[in-house]
Amino acid sequence: MRGIFYRFRRSIATIIIVFVAYLSLLFSSWSIESSFQLLKDQNQSTKVVVITTQHQATTGNIIAGAERNSSRTNDEFSFPNVTYASPKIYLPLKVSRISSYHQLWNFTTHTINIPAQDPPTSLEILQKVIQESQTILENDHCFIPDLSKTQEIMRSKKQLQLPILNVGMPKAGSSTLKKFFNCSGYNSSHDQEGVCLAKAVIRDRLQPFSGCKWTKTKQAFLQMDLNNRGHFVDGRIHMYKTLQCWWPQISFLDEIHKEYPNATFVMNFRPINDWIRSVQAHGRVPMHVRFLKCSKNIPGLISSSPVKGGVGHNDLKMFWCRHVQHIRNFVKKYPTHNLIEIDLYAKETPGLMGKLFNSSEECWGHANSRLKPPAIEKHKDS
Repeated sequence: MRGIFYRFRRSIATIIIVFVAYLSLLFSSWSIESSFQLLKDQNQSTKVVVITTQHQATTGNIIAGAERNSSRTNDEFSFPNVTYASPKIYLPLKVSRISSYHQLWNFTTHTINIPAQDPPTSLEILQKVIQESQTILENDHCFIPDLSKTQEIMRSKKQLQLPILNVGMPKAGSSTLKKFFNCSGYNSSHDQEGVCLAKAVIRDRLQPFSGCKWTKTKQAFLQMDLNNRGHFVDGRIHMYKTLQCWWPQISFLDEIHKEYPNATFVMNFRPINDWIRSVQAHGRVPMHVRFLKCSKNIPGLISSSPVKGGVGHNDLKMFWCRHVQHIRNFVKKYPTHNLIEIDLYAKETPGLMGKLFNSSEECWGHANSRLKPPAIEKHKDS
């Protein structure tokens, strides 16, 4: 009898475990669906963000004479390891609800699994760009700034709106932009706020800039992206265990647009091979090596053929091209933003930037003393 009792008790325990697992699966599915509805709801239940009068003064029209602040370093913040909650949804663990479209991006298929939106979300736009990558690359337009549109904005004498966001690539003249806007009197940042902005959006479910304590008084953000840091030990590369790869200009464009629908976008261009050489030479752990680690958290960064522990030449070229087209297509869909595309080395750039931002062309200059104009690269005619 005792043996029968133990077997009966074990069977009951097994039934309870299976039932609880089933309920957990149902709840998980409901949670993902309801979280997506939360994203669509303009009145989602998040914390109320109180914006101070000082911060309101930084969000109006562009004016000169802003106070210059010293740079600060981000507080360290890392997300837990990541896993697939379902075959098509990529979620950080221990995050109770989906709070950004970035969390819905599938880094295996390079798609976002959501019902089609109208207008499309930023990552839906990127998904289409990835699908058309080869066609875009063949046209070669993504390597040349659209100066005609920039000049059109200048001639229109539009009052460009704050904040000013560098939405381009690192190693493409972001330090030069910082020097220019500092000289022009703007309260500028080159602090790579990616971690802080991700923390605000994903963990705290706040608006990116209002929710980040380092960004509340800034007027120009000239390098938001943060690329996974690493260090050398005994001659070998060791990446930090925490995930520190965040590109707000890719992952959080929708959140940025919602907070600042009239923000001014700036995108620097330099010859593509010149940029790739700079990426491969930057840092004790070269940036293209860090990019390989980052490819699991930056939509659109696809490494199909790693070279020497990093993202290869062709994949870097494709990444640049996809990103440029992504930003251009986003601005077409959301035309309240002005996109300023400039050539880092062009003789006309100092005068163009001076007129656009009510500054002196003398404020423009290459901040990196090692940065020298390379031989001009020829592009195919359009």
